[in-house]
Amino acid sequence: MPAPEGQTAHFGDGYTSLQTALVVVNIVTYALATVALALRIYTSAFINKRTDIGDFFLVASWGVGAGSIACTFIAIRFGFGKHLWNVEATEIMGYYNKLVAMAVTYFWTPSLTKLSVLTLIHNVYRAMWGRICTWVIGIAILVYTVIFTVLTTGPCNPLTGSIECLNNVGAAHAALNILSDVIVVILPIPLVHQLHLPLRQKITVAVLMTLGSFCVVASIGRIAFIADIHGNPDITYVEARVGVWSAVELNVGILGASLARLKPFVQRYFPSLSTSVGGVPRYGKSSGYEDAKPRPERDAYLLHSIQRSGVHTPPAPEDKNAISVQSDIYVEHSRAGAGGGVEEWGYAR
Repeated sequence: MPAPEGQTAHFGDGYTSLQTALVVVNIVTYALATVALALRIYTSAFINKRTDIGDFFLVASWGVGAGSIACTFIAIRFGFGKHLWNVEATEIMGYYNKLVAMAVTYFWTPSLTKLSVLTLIHNVYRAMWGRICTWVIGIAILVYTVIFTVLTTGPCNPLTGSIECLNNVGAAHAALNILSDVIVVILPIPLVHQLHLPLRQKITVAVLMTLGSFCVVASIGRIAFIADIHGNPDITYVEARVGVWSAVELNVGILGASLARLKPFVQRYFPSLSTSVGGVPRYGKSSGYEDAKPRPERDAYLLHSIQRSGVHTPPAPEDKNAISVQSDIYVEHSRAGAGGGVEEWGYAR
């Protein structure tokens, strides 16, 4: 591509500001995601004493994300992040080759993250319709991810096909990616609505359950740059701008999905920070949900230190026919459950 009027081609120069942004954003966001994921795995393995398939999905997403970063850094060597007129013709084929790998790893990283979030929602839902919804959404995500992967490595491969075809695949994937993010955010709303909690705690629970989909903000920001790709011949530059937002989206997704399962960690090491969240909610049968874990056996304790005005425990009467009045207080609790929270409740009679 010839340099536009007023511009001069500069081959072999150092990093551009956009390439520097690509490196910094990828490293910083991936490091944060790595720390959060490590804490999640520690929480599952050593605090909850068990891991689940959601952990597997998130570790897989993290691994594919590492591949995406590696492809990005290699693509920078072939002009990714430079204006096309500053890229030598011999570098273009290498760039196209890495572009396919970047696209495929980008497809799979958010999909695996969403599957991890859906696993959490599925485990909390007791109603059959809720579980069916998580299965349907998860299968749909897998299907469109496989389809886009086949298209990118086959007919839309820029090495053998048209770069415009790959751009169309990217736009279609961006739209479905945002749609699936929104659905995953909406899915827990009926569940949270049934919780016997104050509004503030309901909001907190909803946020925790959908943190992995908060990358939808980055997805929306990214799609604005995707619109600039179509018809723009300066592909190495405009696609790099999309790449910055892609890095934010992928790693923030992993970060959010990891933070959603750290409540037991916070309760153990930072108990004062967990008071605003409260216990794991309890669902009544009338709502269509059941407890995610069977309740423990109830124990009764005689609390001698409790005094309430007008209510006391009288001594045992000598007359067997006498009537005595006493107050019984039952306290019931369970330790950290499958969802990572602590369930506590009590009542007096």
